Amino acid sequence: MRITIVLEDARHSMDVQPEDKVRDLKDQIEKNLLVQTIDDKRMGKFLEMKFGGAALNDDWVVQDLGLVSGSVLKCATKIVDKPKLNVYLGYNKDTLHIMDDIDPIKTTIGSIRSLLSSTLGIPVSAFNLSVNSRNKKTNNKMSKRELFDRNTMDYYGLEIGSTIILDLWDGWNELILAAISGHENVVSQYLSWDRPVRNFQQRTALYIASHRGYMGLATAMMKRGAKAHEPVGTYP
Repeated sequence: MRITIVLEDARHSMDVQPEDKVRDLKDQIEKNLLVQTIDDKRMGKFLEMKFGGAALNDDWVVQDLGLVSGSVLKCATKIVDKPKLNVYLGYNKDTLHIMDDIDPIKTTIGSIRSLLSSTLGIPVSAFNLSVNSRNKKTNNKMSKRELFDRNTMDYYGLEIGSTIILDLWDGWNELILAAISGHENVVSQYLSWDRPVRNFQQRTALYIASHRGYMGLATAMMKRGAKAHEPVGTYP
């Protein structure tokens, strides 16, 4: 079956088979029409294919698309920036993609921690950062290696596009997740009886409430003694 490919306002004929996938069509176009794509750590340049105005998935099969002889597929090259750093958030199993310019040789873990704090609205002292690495003491099994603020990304072998892990301190997930959702009653249930720990928890919840605009939670924490002008402090 012969179809028409429109690329940069030029029309080209191409023979396709019913069992071909969209990925196969793109490979033909890249080879026959000398379209260059890029896939490196910093950016990606890829070929987008549309039929009837809808973008086609690479795994879709020609015979399922409703194509007939003479059908027209429109193609265009798209350029996208790739994340400079990926951060797996252990407390909600999500991944945060950092697009800011990062130089692994110069960027310290401390500056990344500050960036994450301002992005997520969680105090720097409420979480730790680590990276999965192979441990020679355990027959090269993967284990978490803690990242310390004073060191650079390069010190830990982190490159552009690497993934690090953000975990809250043990036992704090429920309280901080409740604060992120603005549930002051739930936050109150998880406050410790130990005064130093409770004070830190309240300041942490107040910090999160201020970042997210939760007046109810902020008011509740200040009534319990948290003061807006006081720093959150270090983990007790």
